[in-house]
Amino acid sequence: MEVQGTVTSARIVNPHGWLYLDVANADGTKTNWGFEFGSPIVLKSKGIRREDVRAGTVVHVSGFRSKNAGSYGYAQTVELSDGRTLQVGSAPDAPAAQATR
Repeated sequence: MEVQGTVTSARIVNPHGWLYLDVANADGTKTNWGFEFGSPIVLKSKGIRREDVRAGTVVHVSGFRSKNAGSYGYAQTVELSDGRTLQVGSAPDAPAAQATR
């Protein structure tokens, strides 16, 4: 799945980080989505910093929706407002991230 939204909060914590963002729905309402990231050490090795995902930042997330069809998922890549696309997922069975869109 792919969504674009405004970051409401980010938790870069063990064992997995989380990114929460407001995503606009077709009817004009917003849904707050939560996406699981890799561990802090994986995020650091991929070049993502807390400043990159601070509240108010617009990001594009590509990943996998939770099986319960709620507003949660597992982020594989995040495109930041500066144009960088970073792999933030660390699941060994997840497909490799595309560097371009």
